[in-house]
Amino acid sequence: MHKAEIKKKLIEEVKEELKRKAVFLKEMIDDAQEEANFHKGAMSSRYDTFKEEAQAKRDSYAKQLQGVITTMTLVSKIPSKLCVKGEFGSVIETDKKSFFLFANVMDEPILINGKSYYPISPISPLGKAIISRSAGETVSFNQVHYLIIDVF
Repeated sequence: MHKAEIKKKLIEEVKEELKRKAVFLKEMIDDAQEEANFHKGAMSSRYDTFKEEAQAKRDSYAKQLQGVITTMTLVSKIPSKLCVKGEFGSVIETDKKSFFLFANVMDEPILINGKSYYPISPISPLGKAIISRSAGETVSFNQVHYLIIDVF
């Protein structure tokens, strides 16, 4: 698979994961709101705490959803051009792992053609070590040395 196709597939996978998270969070917001509404009008002193807890959950999920929406906006800003150094939206292949320098949006790597790509944030410690690096350079993180083989 060509490098541009790999990058396009990574972007598509990230978009799908973000959509799944958004749907899940919307469902959780609705459930928490339903729970809060259930306690409305009951003996107020006894059920206020339950209602407040449900509202706090709803607000927490809403905050998480806003973060997902912000990240979805960032996905559209990933440059489609191939990169020659580590930067936002680039793919970095090392002798140990391959990384997609965007955001840590998934717990598992993205599998493309049998190869794992780990989404990492450019502001993470490893992301900061890789930023502005090119093929042939070595970076170290947590006493592990990574030889950059390719950047695109």
